[in-house]
Amino acid sequence: QQINPHFLFNSLNTLLDLIEEENRDVAVKFVRNFSGLYRVVLQSAKYDFVSLRDELKCLSDYWDLLKVRFHDAIELNIAIQEEKMNYLIPPLSLQFLIENAVKHNEASIRSPLVIEIKENGDCLEVINRIVQKPFPVQSEKVGLKNLQKRFTLLFQPVEYGVIDENFIVKLPLKKA
Repeated sequence: QQINPHFLFNSLNTLLDLIEEENRDVAVKFVRNFSGLYRVVLQSAKYDFVSLRDELKCLSDYWDLLKVRFHDAIELNIAIQEEKMNYLIPPLSLQFLIENAVKHNEASIRSPLVIEIKENGDCLEVINRIVQKPFPVQSEKVGLKNLQKRFTLLFQPVEYGVIDENFIVKLPLKKA
């Protein structure tokens, strides 16, 4: 229920563009990824934690949707060792942080939005360079506060802040 309603609106507009362009194969793949992502969203309320492997699979579907919309204006780099894949994380945490980065930063061919997810001990770091949009979106940081509350109630607090023009979120991982 925390997925931004604009995501639904933007996804439907992207799908409409694909249909109008008669790009059937991409439109079919888009709908499959979209429905797979929403299936996970609907099921996520049942679970406090999912494996990092499952979370990254969900993120992959979400990223594929964003790539159709933004093309080469966004880039995702993930550096996580295989032994961390069975660690646990609250569902949709990574998707939320990617959505947050896209919402608050410019993403263009001239200035691509690069997001990095890497491990650091028993935490994940989600990092993006801050590139203000020409018309910034007003934010009360409710989403980050909700993520913080969720992690704190379930496991450990999240750390986030700005370091050297980068926005960094540290998500603790729970051993399975």
